[in-house]
Amino acid sequence: MTELALVPAGQVRVEGLVTATGGTLTIVDGGGLQLTITPTSSAKVTKGTATASVTDIKVGDRITATGTQNGAGVNADTLRIFDPSAMKSGMRPGMKPGTGNQPAPPTT
Repeated sequence: MTELALVPAGQVRVEGLVTATGGTLTIVDGGGLQLTITPTSSAKVTKGTATASVTDIKVGDRITATGTQNGAGVNADTLRIFDPSAMKSGMRPGMKPGTGNQPAPPTT
């Protein structure tokens, strides 16, 4: 599924796998580019639909950061931690658990 999101003018949005944490985060994007993410003091952090904090971000997490470009990095106002448990093992709407993702029979 592709997500379409508008980013305000003057801001950038990056996504990648977290490889280091601390005062700043290091991520590697899908093309292998390493970026430094510096959360702002008022950064909004979420995991799924829940509020989270920067300290909840761990090495191996996939995140999206939105903010202003700072050299080869981003000063992030918004950080989103992807929550793999929210994916429900690849289930799609209308699929019945335990059936190899076969459509559920219609209800009458």
